[in-house]
Amino acid sequence: MKPQSVYQLSVVIVPEAEDAVSEMLSAIFDRQCAGYVDLIKRLAIISVYIEKSRKPTKKQLAAVRDGLANVTACGLDIGAGEVHVKLLKGADWMESWKRHFVPIDIGGKILVKPGWEKKKAKKGQHEIILDPGISFGTGHHPTTLFCMKQIVEQRQDGEKQSVIDIGCGSGILGIAAAKIGYRNIVCFDFNADSVRSARENCALNKVAEQVKPTRKDLTKMPVDTARKYDIVCANLIYDLLIAERERITNRLKPDGLLVLAGILETQFPKVNRAFREIGFKLVKSEVGGEWKSGAFRRK
Repeated sequence: MKPQSVYQLSVVIVPEAEDAVSEMLSAIFDRQCAGYVDLIKRLAIISVYIEKSRKPTKKQLAAVRDGLANVTACGLDIGAGEVHVKLLKGADWMESWKRHFVPIDIGGKILVKPGWEKKKAKKGQHEIILDPGISFGTGHHPTTLFCMKQIVEQRQDGEKQSVIDIGCGSGILGIAAAKIGYRNIVCFDFNADSVRSARENCALNKVAEQVKPTRKDLTKMPVDTARKYDIVCANLIYDLLIAERERITNRLKPDGLLVLAGILETQFPKVNRAFREIGFKLVKSEVGGEWKSGAFRRK
């Protein structure tokens, strides 16, 4: 079948705004986004691809600009915020972002790369294939990177360790955990499209038996639970982290590690204080652009 021409609508922003702008574009155009992120140049290009017969309308373009203004009004710097629309002929749209999606090395243990990338994992390193076209996020965002680093650093060979990923997105954390030997892995997200994407990624990476993402609403889950995990990852917006701190922390083993992300640096003191009030201390943190992530343990 001859490849069809499509419209590419792209927004040029800074990496820190990737999640917010991706969600906004997905809501307007009812489809997933593809993202190219360069952390060194502090550049991100978030794109949606639309059939030639459904050219973006003036109303949709206005909604995009209003959405960018709303993100900025919430205190998140988006950078240039340039909006571009162009018609891509045939299969050219498939290649328009592929050349930009670079592999990521996580502590020498994991190599995250797109399916077309020829770079091979080093001896003893595990590969994760993650294509922007079928996932929510590519793993380049600093908050995701922090979570992945903690999962890698905490792995103890020969030990039975468990992980729960609250707000799993593309499923990359669960996939990484399975690759390096975690055995009890739970992933869930409120967004149904995200869950479907995560399941596809798990199948692609041959960990579908170990990692089975499900759709759940954290706010409606029981506060108390008998199941406890060595690592609890929650990459969520800061006010949800604070509001649901009991539900989040009650799933952590007494000596476990709590990893919190999705927090602007300006919001982090509020999160730190809220979790300190219920008996947690910050043991590690990392700033990436305007985002700050933290790892906590019980005092």
